[in-house]
Amino acid sequence: MKELSKYKSIVVSGCQRSGTTILTKMIAHTLGYTKLDEFQLDPHNLENLQKVMNGGGVVIHSPQLSSQLHQIAVPDSCVVWINRSFNEVRKSMQRIGWQVEEEERKKYERFSKVAKGVNINQSIERVKYDFWQWQKQRMKVDWIEHEYESDYMRSHELFRNIEQRKDFNPKQTSEDNRSGRDW
Repeated sequence: MKELSKYKSIVVSGCQRSGTTILTKMIAHTLGYTKLDEFQLDPHNLENLQKVMNGGGVVIHSPQLSSQLHQIAVPDSCVVWINRSFNEVRKSMQRIGWQVEEEERKKYERFSKVAKGVNINQSIERVKYDFWQWQKQRMKVDWIEHEYESDYMRSHELFRNIEQRKDFNPKQTSEDNRSGRDW
């Protein structure tokens, strides 16, 4: 991930429960950038996100804006999209009781007429992945995809395996931070 150092701002996004929180922390740790959680900003405000990005030196956790990534237009920035198996995403959603699927789906309905190949009636993880396939062709900034099961993730000092994190709270990424609020 050192190759990301050429960007002044990085946005980490992807489907809910795909590893966006830990990947944001890992990239910020690797690059020495400031990490920002979407809830430190207005998680639904693209304009605000871009203002923060213009300051540089940040890695922003932003899965809530995953339907608007193609509208980011900040020079010297990059979007990192994380892929994780739908089965693992679904298991994680069930483990924490994630129940905002319909609310999330509404973010994609407004694009349903132009985003060919995206069936918004599928599982939300499928909708988000298919929409990413559509929008990455329309990106105004550089982007990369990263696999949850990568060597970078598994070998990073912040990574915890499934057994170690089975009782973690939704935003928790380490044993000593039960609240998950270490932003």
